[in-house]
Amino acid sequence: MKKRTQKLSAVMLTAALLCGLAAGCGSGETGTTGAQTQAPGTTGAETTAAQTTAEAAGETAQAGSTGTAELTLQLAWGTADNEYDPFAIAAHVFSGIVTEKSGGRIALEFYPNSVLGAERDTFEGVSMGTIDMCLINNTPIGGFVPECQVLDMPYLYPDKETIWKIVDGEIGAVIDQAILDDYGVISLGVFDGGFRQMYNNVRPILAPDDMKGITMRSMENTVYLEMFKALGANPTAMPFTEIFTGLQQSTVDGFEIGIATYYTNNFHEVTKYMSLTNHTFTPIRLLIGQDKWNSIPEDLQNILLESVKEALPEARQQNDANEEKMMGIIKDAGVEINEINDMNQFKEKCQDIWYLFEDEVGSDLLNSVIEACTKG
Repeated sequence: MKKRTQKLSAVMLTAALLCGLAAGCGSGETGTTGAQTQAPGTTGAETTAAQTTAEAAGETAQAGSTGTAELTLQLAWGTADNEYDPFAIAAHVFSGIVTEKSGGRIALEFYPNSVLGAERDTFEGVSMGTIDMCLINNTPIGGFVPECQVLDMPYLYPDKETIWKIVDGEIGAVIDQAILDDYGVISLGVFDGGFRQMYNNVRPILAPDDMKGITMRSMENTVYLEMFKALGANPTAMPFTEIFTGLQQSTVDGFEIGIATYYTNNFHEVTKYMSLTNHTFTPIRLLIGQDKWNSIPEDLQNILLESVKEALPEARQQNDANEEKMMGIIKDAGVEINEINDMNQFKEKCQDIWYLFEDEVGSDLLNSVIEACTKG
């Protein structure tokens, strides 16, 4: 993949689109399948392999479409259509605003639960124009666009406020531009997938030493594998669908994931300890292919952009509220929830990982993010 010089002061297409509105630019595995409109499902999950063919999904989609819209867009994501799921929250909030602002001129057809493929498949589909839009975790995009990996660095981002300043600002525009330049995909906005936490059946994790000897399931992702090694754990790659049984059979002692996925997949039934490590964050990108975007009339483009701008803070707030509610339910279920008093212990163990990716991410981009996360 080609390399580019990072120019943080350059005018980025995505930023220009967002700023071009008349109102001005502010700163800033189981579940239902097929196309759905506004009905919540039952369970959520991390993205899995496709559970049915795109052709079958398309037939279902036609059954659920209004037939009166001027523009109908597919919106795919990998988890279930669930009231606690951050992907579904983003989809419903965005869709509701689009419907209201367009007066029904724009319709979104929902394809949750990986019905159009796993996240890598949907990203490629959006890039090639076979899928209109998707909501996707930032992490798999890093396999295509190296700059995206900077958002996956462990113990770099201190809080959500810092994250929003980065992804909504000039640094985020650099990453957006890289996605556009390399794959012809426009990132319309970044929704809240929440911080990821650690869960296990051995002991509470309060300090890095508590990780020693614990076998932790990891995604097949270099950042996460290196993080567990740096903390002294024994990482083992395992498909998401095998985690529940793996915990029951003690094939693994623990794993890491976001609170919503943990709760909606009933992992609180097979784990004793939850440690609020906030080690990484899950940015959820709303993507559309450039060719598809260019085929949309300008007035409808503006409605979509305005809708994203309104949906971001609303969906982010909903996700925060849901996490508080889920934490209470998890605690009542008997899981011991542990706060981390000194996060710097973990950060010191992991910060060398940031620089392992400097050549891929680009030194200018990496250093700008580190500065934004550590100043003040």
